[in-house]
Amino acid sequence: MPIIIIVVVIFMLNSHRVTGQGILKQNHVLCHDKDRNALSAFRQGIEDPHKSLSSWSTEQDCCNWLGVECNNITGRVTMLELSSCSEFKCFLGGEIDMASLFELEFLNHLYLSFNDFTTIRFPPLQTSQNSSSPTNSSSLVYLDLAYNYNLHMDDLRWLSHVPSLEYLRLDGVSIIHETIWLQQISMFLPSLLELHLSNCFLVGTGINPSLGRVNFTSLTVLDLSYNFLDSEIFDEWFFNLSSSTISYIDLSFSHLRGQIPQTMMHFQTLGNLSSLTLLAVGKNQLSGSLPREFWKLSTLEYLSIGYNSFSGNLSEQNFNGLPNLQILMVEATAFNFQFGVSWKPPFQLQELRMPNCKIGPKFPSWLHTQASLFYLDMSSSGLSFYANQDFWLFVQGVNSANFYNNSITGEISASQWILNGAINLKVNNLTGELPRLSPHVLFFSIADNNLSGPISPNLCDNMVNESELIHLDLSNNTFSGEFPDCWSLFKSLSHLSLGGNKLTGKIPDSIGSLTELQTLRLHNNNLSGNVPPSLKNCTQLWFLDLGYNEFSGNIPTWITQLNMILLLRSNKFSGSIPLQICELSSLIVLDLADFLALNLSHNHLKGVIPSDIGHMRFLESLDLSNNQLSGEIPQSLSNLSFLGYLNLSYNDSKGMIPLSTQLQSFDLSSYMGNPELCGAPLLKNCTQEKDHNDSQQNEDRDSDEFRTSFLIGMGVGFASGFWVVCSTIFFIRRCRHAYFRMLDNLYVFVVLKMNRIL
Repeated sequence: MPIIIIVVVIFMLNSHRVTGQGILKQNHVLCHDKDRNALSAFRQGIEDPHKSLSSWSTEQDCCNWLGVECNNITGRVTMLELSSCSEFKCFLGGEIDMASLFELEFLNHLYLSFNDFTTIRFPPLQTSQNSSSPTNSSSLVYLDLAYNYNLHMDDLRWLSHVPSLEYLRLDGVSIIHETIWLQQISMFLPSLLELHLSNCFLVGTGINPSLGRVNFTSLTVLDLSYNFLDSEIFDEWFFNLSSSTISYIDLSFSHLRGQIPQTMMHFQTLGNLSSLTLLAVGKNQLSGSLPREFWKLSTLEYLSIGYNSFSGNLSEQNFNGLPNLQILMVEATAFNFQFGVSWKPPFQLQELRMPNCKIGPKFPSWLHTQASLFYLDMSSSGLSFYANQDFWLFVQGVNSANFYNNSITGEISASQWILNGAINLKVNNLTGELPRLSPHVLFFSIADNNLSGPISPNLCDNMVNESELIHLDLSNNTFSGEFPDCWSLFKSLSHLSLGGNKLTGKIPDSIGSLTELQTLRLHNNNLSGNVPPSLKNCTQLWFLDLGYNEFSGNIPTWITQLNMILLLRSNKFSGSIPLQICELSSLIVLDLADFLALNLSHNHLKGVIPSDIGHMRFLESLDLSNNQLSGEIPQSLSNLSFLGYLNLSYNDSKGMIPLSTQLQSFDLSSYMGNPELCGAPLLKNCTQEKDHNDSQQNEDRDSDEFRTSFLIGMGVGFASGFWVVCSTIFFIRRCRHAYFRMLDNLYVFVVLKMNRIL
């Protein structure tokens, strides 16, 4: 009997050793020939600069190819996953050949997101019953092509090939030219459960009821955020969604406008969405008050209505019907919040965002009941209260807290320890000494307060383990004492700002331990000594502000190895300006004002303006006035598209002002006092008196003369540096201040987000 069984097994294995069938060979499933051919055809259109698909070769079975998953019995391909480039290091481009992929009869999951595909090809639509063209891929239920930002789809009729699709994710793919996208999706995908079309350039005409009725009875997730709907869509959408088991609706940042009540109260839809757990309509232009039906969503866990023009009263009665609420976002709204002192909410929030709201002056007492709060943003909310110990105990329990731009008073030292992952107390009226920071704090800002005393004791002495701190801003207080010398404990720092205090002493060599440092702001202190050589280890540094201190010695030549915003004004540096500065083509800002009474205007500079000055493409301010510069204004000067201030007046320049929108936009005062200069905006017309070759020879000769004088050094009150040196750029426009303020706020946002993810 056992012999018979063995013979039968051997026979069964041999009977399945047929080309194109899934079989077991040494306990491994062989890929089906048809699937291998389809994948190979798909591979032909792919650009793979990083060789991510090197395993896709005839030497390996296609079930072992990267991203390919087969059924372990039949050997047929069931899933293709080439997304998440950070893991697979794909970065694939080229064409998505859906015609070949639709030949994979048993493919049910297709992930091609987070790549750089630019085109997509579908099989031809069936035009007759006799057509042999494939009409569908009946097994495909999950399709993800999201975040291929250069991919465009002008026609969604290809969805007729995948009628069994239950999950469709096209976030970041342009569908701007498909005007009836809603009807197409509804028509071709009757079983759709999740629809993700965020940031697809969708327009409101695609939801016009006159184009036909839509039906999404199975839909559970709908994401149309970051589009251009610009329409009152609620009548059409919610009327059809009310009969479904929808649990997720995200219409944020979709240019929706108008009032909600007129479209919702008509059929009282919202209250019927008994399964809804997420509703996001924030960052639109919606107005008016919220209807009563809005507060009947008892299953709601996530509610985002901020950055709209909503108004009216919001009281505890509104929120008593939301016992499952976990995330609430009401940013920058005009609601009048009316919560009783003794109110105890029925929910436990994890995240609360209320910046730019009318909350103050008192701190809402009901927040003390929120023991699960992870993220809190109450910046610019009119808070004006004394921060007692109870407040600091509450704050310690919140992982990320933002109280920026309020009027909170009290001593920060009452908190003793800062245990939060991130806390922003910038622009308040807090006093006391610097509190001790836990090694696990990632972000700490207490800038623009009234703190005093030394920094070192509480920053350095109590730090046992290496800190995880990324962002530290103690600027614009009255901290005093020696500059801290414990930076080897803060190797994760990328932003350090101690400017606007009364710190003294030298910058210690330990500053070089901050190899991740990107911005360093030490302006407006009493710091002295040389710039430490160890700072050159901070190779990521792009913003350095040492202005308004007592630094001395030479400007180190290694600074010229960094492409950055470099602010060194009002110090006591001596010696020559490094000639290598003239090679910083990516320099954004260079400020050497008050350097040895150095002002590049009102000097005795000779020669011509170097012809390659246009390489300084980020230059914003150039003042060479009141010197003895000669020759023609170089044509490359017109390439400085960021130039906002130009003064070449009172020199010996001659010839025609180069023609460009940029140079002609300055007024007469920028060029006056040059008798032989002509052309717009000057009133003097000009004719060419010398040919181009003579002019170029003179320019080269004068340029050599200038460079020679540059190397001589500096005389009393005179400068020997030139064109990059003369890019002494001040923040002459409000937009520059706003720009850096924006960078600060963006940095805060990113760090807080990162902390939440961690």
